Amino acid sequence: MDLFNEILMAKIAAKEARAAKKAAIFSHPAMKLFTQSQLLKLQKNFSKNNEIIQTSPKTIDFKPVAKLFTPGGPCTWLLTELSPELVAFGLCDLGFCVPEIRYVKLKDIYPIRGRYGLPVERDRWFKADKTLAEYARLARREGRIKA
Repeated sequence: MDLFNEILMAKIAAKEARAAKKAAIFSHPAMKLFTQSQLLKLQKNFSKNNEIIQTSPKTIDFKPVAKLFTPGGPCTWLLTELSPELVAFGLCDLGFCVPEIRYVKLKDIYPIRGRYGLPVERDRWFKADKTLAEYARLARREGRIKA
């Protein structure tokens, strides 16, 4: 009986640790930029590509899940993935006419302010109709993200 109880207690402790880690991630102020369903999709996309990259250099070209922007400012992000360390992957445009696909830490996006000191917002009406690579080709041609 002791071995059974030890195994059971270890499983319960592991489950509680996973729940605490998930709660800590969702409590970060930058997480308010996303809906719950967007967060889950971003994390799911990260997990899929993380699995694929172990065996192949080719990854899935997802459609962006969320669009963030600075109101009245030049910055725009189309994000497809989010790691457990709160590092997002997507198309980033900081207003210098050179949009690029890259990783970005949410802690670096969150404090950015647009015109009149307005914080970064999520475009509530954004619905992706292209993959990230297609948005990137268009953005490079136009010198900015058009989404």
